[in-house]
Amino acid sequence: MPKNNNRLEDFEVALIKNLLNRGMRNADIQFYFNRPNRRVNNGRISEIKGGVRGEGIAPASEHETDEFIETHPLTVSERKADDPWLPARNKIATVFTITNDDLIDIRPDPPTLNEEIDQSATAFYGELRRKVSDLQHLGHNNLGELSQSVDRFCNALPSEIGAASITLIWSCGNTLRAALRSHNNAVQSIDPHPDKLEHGCAAKLEDVVETFNIFIATDIKGRAIDQLRLGPKERAEYDEAMKLISPAAEAASHAATNAAELQIRTHINNAANARAGIDGDQAVALSSNSIQNLIISTIKDTFWKIRKTIGKDFSDLWKTSRRLGYTTLGAVVINKYPPFAKFLKTYAPEISQFLELTSQNPIVKIILDFITAIS
Repeated sequence: MPKNNNRLEDFEVALIKNLLNRGMRNADIQFYFNRPNRRVNNGRISEIKGGVRGEGIAPASEHETDEFIETHPLTVSERKADDPWLPARNKIATVFTITNDDLIDIRPDPPTLNEEIDQSATAFYGELRRKVSDLQHLGHNNLGELSQSVDRFCNALPSEIGAASITLIWSCGNTLRAALRSHNNAVQSIDPHPDKLEHGCAAKLEDVVETFNIFIATDIKGRAIDQLRLGPKERAEYDEAMKLISPAAEAASHAATNAAELQIRTHINNAANARAGIDGDQAVALSSNSIQNLIISTIKDTFWKIRKTIGKDFSDLWKTSRRLGYTTLGAVVINKYPPFAKFLKTYAPEISQFLELTSQNPIVKIILDFITAIS
């Protein structure tokens, strides 16, 4: 059955609900959701406002709503040349957001399901869960150091495919893929080697990796992550960047939901233990992109809250600070600083170095400097 392109998606309904909560008029809201092939009339907005449509959908968070407005073509087209604008987050990575309770969270990224691949992807997912569980049952005595990676993979595969994260699945599966590659290289030698696995264990691992590769090939984002590549110089820079930022990322994980904390710690661990070769390059690239998303989300949230607190005088303050330097911010008084302002100020040197190595957009560091000067 063809998809109804006129339908408002659940995330759009959530955004509309929060825009209504902010007091935005129906007529203004609809323009943010109109497309060339879909017109959103006043009646649809009224139905959402009255609870007729989208009754079980919660309003979007303030952070997600700010992100939507800031990156919408209507806003971009009206933005002046000297207005600050933070880049969108990298979608080929874990996308972090901030809840209304000021906790770091993740934007859900379940495996892609559509009418063409729904049944096959679900079947491969179930097969992958079963095979990883079988591998786990071999126990630590047989798996050795690999057992922790297998445990993490099991935890990344909930019973319902819609509750899974394709980024986390890829991160855990790629670790096992790298272990299998190392085993295959080591087994060529008759000498003992820590990467060698017992024959039965290696066979089960190979079966898991084969199923993992097929499952990832069915997913749009999974395939995109699989195509990540780094040159020799880039790998060295990304390794250095992750070493610099890991203490800050670890600190940020203490202000995160369980799901976000798991992803942050997975990326820190994967980058620290990435092997040489393409599997390690991909792991480091994904981890670096994801942690960059984390840092950008905390910077955006803090910046937007400072801008709202200062209000109508913000634009002049920003322009003056850019022209005369951040010493002009000394007289600015903010009664309540955003929760992540202290975090950004504490780890500003490490974050700045990390951004210099990984970000092509200088405005991120400029806004970080602004936040640390005003905090």
